[in-house]
Amino acid sequence: MRTVYRRRRIVAAIVASVLSIAVIKATYEASAFVVERITEPTFVCEPGSHTLRQGDKIWNIADVRCEGNITDAAGQIMDDNGIEGEDLDSLQPGTIIIINEKGNK
Repeated sequence: MRTVYRRRRIVAAIVASVLSIAVIKATYEASAFVVERITEPTFVCEPGSHTLRQGDKIWNIADVRCEGNITDAAGQIMDDNGIEGEDLDSLQPGTIIIINEKGNK
């Protein structure tokens, strides 16, 4: 009778160990994906500057000058130039916008 209980405990310990290893492995793979996602650029732009003209929008500039995630590119262009959301309507023609090559927004 004791050998049956001993076997059950051994099997339970093995199952718990295998499940623990599976959880650790899944967690590691998920964190590796997140690190890769953070370090991989979500967009690439043609670097340089752009002088705003009447009717220019940051989104349109990003769409023309960048490839990849245009939303992230537009946000990065705004961040790089110190432009807040509430400033978008007050941008004036002649303002020079700096565009960097890559970003991980």
